Amino acid sequence: MNNPLTQLSVWIALIGFTGMIVFQSLLVLGVPLGKLAWGGRFRKLPKALRIGSLAAVVIYVFGGLIILEKAGMSNLFNNSLVAETCIWLLSGIFGLSFIGNLLSQSKLEKIIMIPVSLFLCLSCTIIAWNL
Repeated sequence: MNNPLTQLSVWIALIGFTGMIVFQSLLVLGVPLGKLAWGGRFRKLPKALRIGSLAAVVIYVFGGLIILEKAGMSNLFNNSLVAETCIWLLSGIFGLSFIGNLLSQSKLEKIIMIPVSLFLCLSCTIIAWNL
């Protein structure tokens, strides 16, 4: 991993995933940050959206593990095809997240989550392309 852009992308993705794990975990626990997620309709998320946030936590944890695998910092999956496929899937998921955030009715969600989803999409794409 000698390419500086790829190294930067790995760190951006790992920091982004960590931040989103913390944020989504707070939503799961009922902290009133709902205006920043899920369309911003609720201050404190209802049970169904908390379950959605829990699923997001799982995706972010898995995504971080995939990034570590692709960067050669972990050998948890021990299967390059799994890591290769999953990193492209993550790129797609965050691309769709970017579009969803663009369409959000919440101004706060747009301000914060559009850049987050864009950086995660671009980082995953750069990592997938170069590693």
